[in-house]
Amino acid sequence: MTHDDRGVENRDAVLNRECFCITLDRASLVAAIQAEALDADLAAALLDGRPHLFAEMPVFLARADLDAMLAVVDAIEAAASDPTYQAAVMAWGPKSRGMTSGPAASSRGTTSISARAGRS
Repeated sequence: MTHDDRGVENRDAVLNRECFCITLDRASLVAAIQAEALDADLAAALLDGRPHLFAEMPVFLARADLDAMLAVVDAIEAAASDPTYQAAVMAWGPKSRGMTSGPAASSRGTTSISARAGRS
């Protein structure tokens, strides 16, 4: 979405095009991950082979775009929590399928995303 109903360019499009922003300091990012992580190799495991995991510059989103993304996350989480879906997935998996290792991975990140977006 780049224009509103009146044909005026949206603020996110202007900021993405014209923002004079500070770029990502990768060395500081690696140092911060290493300082906080219990695993000394976590930074390398995250960043090696994933050069675009962290954006070099900020990306500005329109509220409607963020809401659409969060709706997709909500739909995926709703489907994943459905007992019928879970039973079907478990039937396909290996013998270790019944083992659990904590909260669903998708929920770990979406909780903070939802909170930052003003959702609970």
